[in-house]
Amino acid sequence: MLVIGVACRSAVAAGVEVEISGESTVSIVDAPVASASRDITDNLQKVREGEDFHYVIEGLPKRETLQIELGFAETRHDAAGMRVFDVSLNGREVISGMDLFAETGGMRRALVKTLQTKTTDGKLDLHFQARVDRALIGFIRVQTPAGASVLIKPQVAGGVDSDAGLYAPWNRDTGEILQDAGHKPWKSGVPLGGIGTGSMEILSNGDFANLTINNAWDRPLGRQRGTFFAVVAKSRSGRGEGRILRVPDARQPAEFVGVKTIDSAVHRGLFPFTELEFHDDTFPLKTKLKAWSPLVPGRVADSSMPVAMFEVEVTNPNKHPVAAGVAFSWQDVSAQLGKVMLPGQVGLLPQVVRNEAGTSTVLGVRLSAERPLGAGMLPIADYFVGAETSRTVVTQVMHWDPYQRAIPWWSRFEKTCRLERRGGEKAVAVKSRPGASSASVVCATLNLGPGETRTAEFVVGWYVPEVVTASTGQLETVKQEYTERFSSSVGVATHATARRAFLKRETARWHDMVMNSNLQRWLRVRLVNALAPLVRNSLFLQGGRFSQIESLEDRAGRVGNLEFGLLGEPMLSTFFPSLVVGELDVFAAGQDPEGRIPDSLGALRSGLMAPLFAAMSGRQDATLAFLLQARGARETSPTAAFVAAMDKAAEYVLSAAAQAGETSASTSTGAPNISDAWFMHAALVAAGKTSESLTLLGPAVAGQTQTASGQVIDPATGGYTLANGLRGAWAARAVARGRGLEPRDGVSALALLLSRHKAERWPLPAMVVAAAGEVTTSPVAMGSMETYLGALAIAAGLPDDGLDVLRRCFETVWGVNHDPWNQALAYDPVTGRAIGWGGHMSAVSAWNALDALHGMQIDWPAGTMVFDPRAPRSLDGRLRVPVFDRRIWGELEYDDRLGTASLRVLHVMPSAAGEDATTPTLRTLARRRAADGTPENPVTLPIPFEAVEGNVLHLDQTW
Repeated sequence: MLVIGVACRSAVAAGVEVEISGESTVSIVDAPVASASRDITDNLQKVREGEDFHYVIEGLPKRETLQIELGFAETRHDAAGMRVFDVSLNGREVISGMDLFAETGGMRRALVKTLQTKTTDGKLDLHFQARVDRALIGFIRVQTPAGASVLIKPQVAGGVDSDAGLYAPWNRDTGEILQDAGHKPWKSGVPLGGIGTGSMEILSNGDFANLTINNAWDRPLGRQRGTFFAVVAKSRSGRGEGRILRVPDARQPAEFVGVKTIDSAVHRGLFPFTELEFHDDTFPLKTKLKAWSPLVPGRVADSSMPVAMFEVEVTNPNKHPVAAGVAFSWQDVSAQLGKVMLPGQVGLLPQVVRNEAGTSTVLGVRLSAERPLGAGMLPIADYFVGAETSRTVVTQVMHWDPYQRAIPWWSRFEKTCRLERRGGEKAVAVKSRPGASSASVVCATLNLGPGETRTAEFVVGWYVPEVVTASTGQLETVKQEYTERFSSSVGVATHATARRAFLKRETARWHDMVMNSNLQRWLRVRLVNALAPLVRNSLFLQGGRFSQIESLEDRAGRVGNLEFGLLGEPMLSTFFPSLVVGELDVFAAGQDPEGRIPDSLGALRSGLMAPLFAAMSGRQDATLAFLLQARGARETSPTAAFVAAMDKAAEYVLSAAAQAGETSASTSTGAPNISDAWFMHAALVAAGKTSESLTLLGPAVAGQTQTASGQVIDPATGGYTLANGLRGAWAARAVARGRGLEPRDGVSALALLLSRHKAERWPLPAMVVAAAGEVTTSPVAMGSMETYLGALAIAAGLPDDGLDVLRRCFETVWGVNHDPWNQALAYDPVTGRAIGWGGHMSAVSAWNALDALHGMQIDWPAGTMVFDPRAPRSLDGRLRVPVFDRRIWGELEYDDRLGTASLRVLHVMPSAAGEDATTPTLRTLARRRAADGTPENPVTLPIPFEAVEGNVLHLDQTW
């Protein structure tokens, strides 16, 4: 995907130039577009998309009638109403409300619109503006009466589509983004919020953007002009000097008259923490902005609060005292909703009432959006922005318009380091209008001695109790889970601030364990940020129903996908096992009479409640993924209904395996397929059907000839290879706790995959490679690449090769796309640009590399550990890495050269409901698993090891 954020100009024919302005992206169409003309099909291989962009074409014949062909095709959406846009020509609307899917009847079907116009100056201005999702254009062809033709198509490299140097540079080893006024900020930031609550992000320049806190998962709210931090410093009588903590775009005029911004910033995004260190040599103070939200593994309630915490650290480097004011302006987002609003709802904007609110420890402004008469399904929105009062003076401004050219409170702020007096302004009722804007401000005033550093602490809480979805043309709502614990945003904020120290310490505990390991810095950065989808892609509804949103940009907001959920299951079942069980319970409830498990739990834009489940496909993948993930639920005293659903699903899979034949175990085609047979076998092992599976699938699973998704791996046979061709081996090892790849039956095949898919390509390995070694145009599924090629290679004994795969994926998402917290599913194999399903749940996949490195799997009920670590040469054969288990957290120290290994217990997790509450104890140790998943040749520990905090298990003495 290529992004154009400023005007870019290029010559497209003799004397003719085109300029593209407005932010837009170019992507490759992943399959041919159907058309009666080969010429049109060829011209629709790439498309440009954006919410609001222009093509300005100059140098055309003057005073002649020109014929203009516009070529379109719906490339991403599989239903009507999911993309609607307008097209204007020279300021006049010529296409209104175009819905490509509805007009063509399907995806990837060509549509050509022909226009005519006469220009006096030889200039055409085509304006594409979205109503729903993004506008799209495939090609533009301009023809003159003399027969001359000018064809304009999107480019994926060079020409007008080059974005080299457009975005802020970054440090490839540390992940730091170096933001200045000459570069655009990166497209995403660390999501701030709780599990299932919606989130917000702070971009690398200090902008607040990509908000989903107001029922806008399907269309995150863009940059908020009126949401920012500001700091003023005053060292003597008279006026102080202030800065908005936002790095400006040097190519754009200043937003506010008479207000200065900061020169540059270093952005450090390490989920769930983000930090911006601001630099401005002309400003008297040194300033940092830190932000985070609680994420405490094992404590779902603490991790699912709709809250974001902020800390502005100011340092006085001077030799004299300085007074400082830190202001937090918050733009009201009550009237900014997602795509699920029906046309009749557009004018039903809420009335917002602002009141001073808080407690003795935190004071601020509460913005309450009241439901207007007749808007029965419009959600109530309630926000609180406040500052903690310890050793500070807190003042507020209830209302200002952030789209004014001047900030009305700025002069007082610079002069006094304060805003209005506390309690000096009565509650203000402001009725929102279409296009109206409003913001509130809270300020903390501090005094700093020479060399002193102090921190002003702020909080934003939100309370949007109803998730609104659309079903059969009607809006429907379902309550958020946090409504069972809180009744307002003030309640959320005061609860969080009262426990700020505890929540930050417990959130930092797991985070610091990763960041303090001896892994390469880039890998540590990738690992902690892999958990961002926990917040960004989650729903947590009343009754404890947890679901993952597949993609924030595509798939109609599809909710729940077990196949992709499998990539994150090892992490999620370790940190929040109750959420996994809750989601699987809902999937189990939707099982059909044959035993199949549904593919999804509905969609934001088509309804979560009626119907609750999407139509089922004929494939078995969802059922297999259900069995694999349900393995952990068996260890937590599941309900009888859940066990029955597992058994019924297993019987369905066994029946399908028997029908496919001993070596014909494909999940989709019925063709011989060892990879899918292995995947099926792993699922049956997880379901406790090992002996039955070996009877049916044994010849395939034990076979020496390895294949990948129906096609042989060995290129001498003339087949293609797929990077995820050995996913069954990973599932067997990591999820089913069975035997994975072993040297005698798979590592050579994996090595061949690595060599073919990485050869002469940088940064992104190919997803599909043809027999002769050429890369196909098949998109790269990033999550599958990181797990089924990267993590699997580590686990199979090729750790440096596996880490190289992960490094390439890291370089692609960060360095090529500048969008690390919005990782897509699909990337172009040649350019590395994201081309579909942005903000995808599979971004969690990199976490599997950590489990593959330490190689520990613990069965506490059986008292057994399987320990098979992999120490890369790049780390000199040594590991000092965290081990996260459902019952304990520890640190592994392992030296492959010396043969030493020890596990120190750092934290013991509380036992889950239904689990044994006694001290976790290990009695046996093994290096690998047998084919049936049991530890092979286990060794009894001389003394049972009790997992008590501080205890050390010296593995080398037994292993």
